Amino acid sequence: MSNLKNYYQSLPSEKKSEKKVFIEKIAEKTGKDTSTVYRWINGDTEPSLLEKKEIVKIARKPIKELFNTKQHA
Repeated sequence: MSNLKNYYQSLPSEKKSEKKVFIEKIAEKTGKDTSTVYRWINGDTEPSLLEKKEIVKIARKPIKELFNTKQHA
């Protein structure tokens, strides 16, 4: 399981789910559809380095914590 997926699954699921807000923020900041964001989370596809940088800003986590990558944000 991807680290991004682990992070996503750790978010609370109350009221307007933090998970849904997380997905919507990523989609908005990256200009991608929410279905693309779900594919990133499930590890079906991988975001570009620029997209990863936006995701780590939103999650407030280091890139190494969310992605198995040698690239640095």
